[in-house]
Order: sequence, then structure tokens, then C-alpha cells
Amino acid sequence: MAGYGAKYPCFAPIATEPEGSLPTYGAGAYIGKLNLANLTVTLASGEAWGDDELAEQISEFASGSLAMETLDMEDNIASMIYGAQVQDGVVHYNSGDTPPLGGLGYYKVLMRGGKKYFQAIIYPKVRAALGNDNAQTKSSTITFTNTQTTFTIFAAASGDWRLVKTFDTEAAARAYIQTTLGIEDWHIVEIQTSGEGTATPDGSVFVADGESLQITFSANPSALYDNGTSQAASGNKYTISSVTGDHSVVAAFTA
Repeated sequence: MAGYGAKYPCFAPIATEPEGSLPTYGAGAYIGKLNLANLTVTLASGEAWGDDELAEQISEFASGSLAMETLDMEDNIASMIYGAQVQDGVVHYNSGDTPPLGGLGYYKVLMRGGKKYFQAIIYPKVRAALGNDNAQTKSSTITFTNTQTTFTIFAAASGDWRLVKTFDTEAAARAYIQTTLGIEDWHIVEIQTSGEGTATPDGSVFVADGESLQITFSANPSALYDNGTSQAASGNKYTISSVTGDHSVVAAFTA
């Protein structure tokens, strides 16, 4: 098995945590495009020696830390995760902020015997801490900076600290995260181009159910297909209205 890639980070605040059970969650949200998620686990270990040899050894989960970077984070999501307040379009980060306990999830791609699988990972009980914010002036090389968040991982009342489930399809992995964390339904729009033209946005784009997506092209495509159906751009733009499912958009450009 080889793992690569990571997508669809989501967070939901804990609503209840019954004794001996996994938490239940309030309405969750998609955090933003995922750049990395690095897990560090701290184990409590002990050894017992007798007759000049190791007789017993134990290592148990004590806590964990997940360093996450996303390309961006909208203000309402920052408020949900960090406990900050948004007033008149200003996010107030206060020394008295208490980030809520919540559930965190994302999925990654696996290769097994030449076949793709999609592994959903959920941490049922975490708390976020805002990471460093770096800025660099533009020069001959543009360096992008990401939003850094460190999540402390706790064991839930059930004892579980990590849940992992593998699926045959990306849609099923995404649906599992949505169902577990109460995430609004999101859909993937895959945008591809051929020839000399470009599209903004491009690649994989997540769109909330019922929302619209406008794609802007660098020139009018000579051919444009949406889920295999021929379409026409208007003023170098193409809009998918009221997205209710996944889309595959292909634009071709000829000189």
C-alpha cells in the first residue's frame, strides 16, 4: 500500500459527548484546500524488569498533534475553529478566545495492487491552535504562504482517538466525512484544459450544494464539454448554476 495526496479537510464542533461513546457534532464546515496534514503521536510507555530481563512492556496513546496547512481559510471558518469573533467583516482574535473541541476529518488516496482507494480519516476530538503567519514581498520568484493550524488530538470518551475507513470511490469517502461531521453537501468540479488556453479556477474545485461556479477562460474555448455535453462559453466565461452533483468540465483551445 502506498499513500499520496490529501483532500477535503472538515471540522465540526462537538455538541455532546456521552459517557463511553463517540461525540455527536453540530453543523460542520469544509475548512479549505488542504496542503498538508502531518500527525505526531505521543505514547505513554512503561517497562517492568525481572530476573535481569524485560518482563513486561506497554505503550498507550497519550495525546497527538496534527499540523495542518490549508491554502486559505474564510473568516466564518476561522471563527468556528479558533473561537474568534467576526464583527462587521473584521475577525477579532482575542487573548480570551477558547477554541471549541470538535471533530476533524479528511481523506487521502491509496494505491493497492495498481488500484486506487480512498481512505477517510477522522479525529473525533481535537482542539485547534492558530499557527504562524508569514509574509514575503514579491520578487522575481513568487512564494505562496498557507494558513497553518495545529490540532491537539484527545481520546474521546469512547477511548477512540482516530477513525479510519477505506472506500472504493472518492465520493464515498467524502460522504462518510460529511455524514460523520454533519458537513453541508459539497461536490467536486474537475476542470481540465487542452491547448494554449487556461481556466480560472482549474483542477479540482469543491462547490457547496446549490451554489454556482463561474469559470473564466483566457480565451473563448473552441470546444467546451460539461459531463460530456457540449456547452458554449459566454464572454470567455462558463457558469454552472445550482450545482447538485459532481461535474467534469473540459475546455479545448486551438490556435
